[in-house]
Amino acid sequence: MDWTLLFTDYTIRNVALGALVLGIVSGALSAFAVLRKQSLLGDAMSHAALPGVVLAFIITGQRAPLPLMIGAVIAGWLGTLAMIAIRTHTRIKEDSAKA
Repeated sequence: MDWTLLFTDYTIRNVALGALVLGIVSGALSAFAVLRKQSLLGDAMSHAALPGVVLAFIITGQRAPLPLMIGAVIAGWLGTLAMIAIRTHTRIKEDSAKA
C-alpha cells in the first residue's frame, strides 16, 4: 500500500481521521458506560432510532438528513424514557431493561 495516499488523498485522509476520532471517543464513552452499568444503552438507542428514521421518512417523504435525524433523536429519546420507566417501576435490573 502506498502510505503517501494517507496524506495526499482527500477521501482517504478524511476517512482515516474520522475513524481515529471515532475510535478515541468511543473508547472513552464505552469505559464510562460500563462503569455506570449502562453498557447496553447505545445498543437500545440505536434500535429505537431506526423506527424514528422510518417514520420521519414516511411523514416528510424526504431523504434530507435533518428530518431523518430529528426523527431518530425523538425515537431514541422516547426509547430512553421507556427504559427508565421500566427500570424504576419494575424489579428489572438496568442492563436487562435495555435488552
